[in-house]
Amino acid sequence: MIKNLSFAWGKNQCILRNYLKEHEQKEYDSYFELFKKTIELVVNPYLKQIHEEEFDLDSLQECKTDDFQGSMVFIIANNYACNQHDFAATYVYYGSCSGCDTLLSISEYEEGRPNEEQVQSYMQLCLNMIQRCKYIWSQCDNEFDVQ
Repeated sequence: MIKNLSFAWGKNQCILRNYLKEHEQKEYDSYFELFKKTIELVVNPYLKQIHEEEFDLDSLQECKTDDFQGSMVFIIANNYACNQHDFAATYVYYGSCSGCDTLLSISEYEEGRPNEEQVQSYMQLCLNMIQRCKYIWSQCDNEFDVQ
């Protein structure tokens, strides 16, 4: 895990929680959109504050198999990306039904605002994606750690 992402989570998770409570589930009904929103609301404000840089949301890419279940990998670059040190990745597993897919299980195929239990589950999913995040160039995982 990238330490600064952990610090960002500790500082800004309430912003994400409020967003999830106030917006309909259809606005973040994919792992891609949920991860992107997590970077936007939780991670980038913290990174910008301590390093004057952030992850480039437009660079976010999703790699997955076109199957009923499998893994998705998300790759994102920081806004000054110029080499392999500037890319981070995380992953999630997905399935085809609410019995084997975390996101579908949380949403229960609903589109309205989530209840408190759903918000808590979305938050846990977002935290898991953040915890799995690593710089692609593994020697750089601690490059921007707070001393």
